[in-house]
Amino acid sequence: MPFPKTWLFRLDEILAEVRRLESSCLEREDFMSIFRVKRRAALLLMKALDPQSIQGRWLVPKGEVIRWLESSRPVAEREISRRARWSRSIQRVDLERPRGLSPLLTARLSPAEAGRITAFPAGAVLTPGHPSVLTIEFTSVTELATKILQLGAAISKNLDQYVATIEPFTVSADAEKAEEELEQMDMANIRDWMDAHPG
Repeated sequence: MPFPKTWLFRLDEILAEVRRLESSCLEREDFMSIFRVKRRAALLLMKALDPQSIQGRWLVPKGEVIRWLESSRPVAEREISRRARWSRSIQRVDLERPRGLSPLLTARLSPAEAGRITAFPAGAVLTPGHPSVLTIEFTSVTELATKILQLGAAISKNLDQYVATIEPFTVSADAEKAEEELEQMDMANIRDWMDAHPG
């Protein structure tokens, strides 16, 4: 059956919710609530799991649902990886497109201000890993743009420190090359689509 993408990215959360259920079987309302789908989608999910009719209600044994979800993990992981790669490709193509800078995003740091920056601004946190994650708290686009500029200045001043912090988590050259090739293919597809649909 086609994998329902509305809940695909919540697979672990759904598995945990199903395991917590006290009932030994799931009925339509359980599927609607746990999978966050409407009635018809819930019935289609149940149909794929060969439900049993008990006293006029369609039920699926909890163990069957858990086994099915666990067997779906490779599909979920592929789809999550594909979505992340697609997102990166869109961002890279977008960066390639020439455009004028929005006045809102023009640089707001003078050389003197940039020279005084030695650390990340408040509300910006770098979590090393693979991938590393940069979290920025902001309340407006102007504040976000300013914090990004401050981050750039802080990284420039302490480049060796950040390289030593982040780069031990980078993936092998072969894995990076394979990922890069997939991204290039996605970018080519996105460019073709954008050229065919201008504006």
